Amino acid sequence: MKNGGPVQTRTADLLRLQDEHGVTFIVAAGNYRQPPFRGWPPDDLGDDDRVCAPADSLRAIVVGSVAHRDHSSSRVKSGQPSPFSRRGPGPLYLPKPELSHLGGNCNAAGTSSQIGELSLDGKGSVAEDIGTSFAAPVISTLFANVGHRIHGGGSRLLSCALLVHSAALKSGKIDPTLLRYQGFGIPADVDVVLGCDPWQCTLIFELVIRPTVAYEKASFPMPCCLSRRGYGQG
Repeated sequence: MKNGGPVQTRTADLLRLQDEHGVTFIVAAGNYRQPPFRGWPPDDLGDDDRVCAPADSLRAIVVGSVAHRDHSSSRVKSGQPSPFSRRGPGPLYLPKPELSHLGGNCNAAGTSSQIGELSLDGKGSVAEDIGTSFAAPVISTLFANVGHRIHGGGSRLLSCALLVHSAALKSGKIDPTLLRYQGFGIPADVDVVLGCDPWQCTLIFELVIRPTVAYEKASFPMPCCLSRRGYGQG
């Protein structure tokens, strides 16, 4: 709190601080607070439930919330975007949020008894509540551990790309409607993010894109011994 009111973080401030200090901000998508809360398939709330500053920061990783429990009166089922989680797209129609994690569920009035996230209150007692702020710290932990585990170090962009890649693989085919509410989904655990099965591989290309240079993706040189019935050619 500042001067009796909440401190407002501008999107431009996040961009400046990331450039100055070489950090990546993990930002909660924010909570829509007006009942009746959104169901699934999503109710049309116009732009009232769109992400707003600072969750519209272009280079920050924005995290939405997914319900982990449901009951007879909950607005959404387990695994669906939380009724309060703000949606994208972000500026220039970029995907916001990029990722999501568990943040609770609620009924039409916003009550979350038995379907919220459990944590500790200021007195050390078990408390139940909901919000995208439960989801964002989990992604922060994954992001930090991925960067720490990459041999020889890696860029912040690489850590972000690996989390998005993991979430996309885990989610399967991307649903354009779902993308606006939970991004590419929930990433796997760090060991899965950084590994794969023996018969799989992931190719990573990281380079500076220059406006005067034409780029082209060449065919992958698949060995003949791995090609069968036309698969794997080129």
